[in-house]
Amino acid sequence: MNEQRNPQQTPLRTGGFTLVELLVAITIIGILAAAVLGALQSARETARVAKTRSTIAKLHNIVMQKYESYQTRRLPLGTADFNALRTKFHVAEPADANTLARIQLNALRDLMRMEMPDRWTDAVDGPQYLYDSSDTKIWPSLTGHYKRVYDNSTADAATKARYGAAECLYQIVMTDPDAVSQFAENEIGDVDEDGLKEFLDGWGRPLMFIRWPAGFVVYSNLTTHGGAAAAGRAGYATLDWSIPSEFQSGDASTDPDQFDKRNVMSRLYDAGKVASDAVGYGLYPLIYSAGPDGIYDINLGRDSASSSADLLKYTLHTTTKDLNPYAPDKDDRADATGKTRRYVGQPLDDDAPNGDAANDQLDHYDNIHNHRLGN
Repeated sequence: MNEQRNPQQTPLRTGGFTLVELLVAITIIGILAAAVLGALQSARETARVAKTRSTIAKLHNIVMQKYESYQTRRLPLGTADFNALRTKFHVAEPADANTLARIQLNALRDLMRMEMPDRWTDAVDGPQYLYDSSDTKIWPSLTGHYKRVYDNSTADAATKARYGAAECLYQIVMTDPDAVSQFAENEIGDVDEDGLKEFLDGWGRPLMFIRWPAGFVVYSNLTTHGGAAAAGRAGYATLDWSIPSEFQSGDASTDPDQFDKRNVMSRLYDAGKVASDAVGYGLYPLIYSAGPDGIYDINLGRDSASSSADLLKYTLHTTTKDLNPYAPDKDDRADATGKTRRYVGQPLDDDAPNGDAANDQLDHYDNIHNHRLGN
């Protein structure tokens, strides 16, 4: 006998999903996808940071080898030239060993400035102190090469100044024949398309360079900065840098200028002939990336308060005729804390030729640089 179907019996489900089940599945997939994408983005950022540190480490080794070589560098000066320089710049000083050491130090700094430029004016403007006995400027051959490279670019001066520090770094490094093969194609570019190449970080932005980063310290004897004296460091001002250099202390008493081996500037300061900011600590070239946020916020130095593109030009002191790597720039406007002295390498929230814009905060904290490659 056939069994009769109960009209109230629930029908069997077919092999499909309800709308609620589909929505739940889509939500789960979305969460997983977001997690995967987040992990991928984090991995990409980690890779960019690692790539940047690797490039900076290679540059650091090349640049520091060249920089330290100036401790034993022979100057292109003879006895007659030294006598002429004393007459030209320090005629009131006696012709003794101290004055000779002063001339040697200034001549060496001028040579370093021209052969390791961190702004195009270092090369284009030529010697400030290096003259021979016939009062003719002594142009190093490297400087002549840099000047020809600069002149061959048809871009305007403002464009060439924008990443000039990065472009100078490229020229310095590439004069070393052994350096050329160390860098991959994706580590080199021309971001501003001015015909002057730069080394690039992991985000494709130029790696900047400062030869004498006097402001790249936490504590400094440069008390004219205007900051409060640091606790436990009488006479030492606190600069606005949260991640200190691993090898630039800012303390002239324990880490003096490695190129002033005869303490020339200390003696001149004691005699009241130079300002305190002429007596400096050991300076080490700075190579830095803007980091993930793309903002450098490091002072390259201004020649006035009128224009962010008006970069500081290293010139002789108007009175003492010394070339001072520790001197503040010439932007005398007070900032929010009332400070009016700014040093090259010091964090600075300001418009800059490299594209930074003032936003009422310092954005240098994520910078990647050669003074702390391990962090």
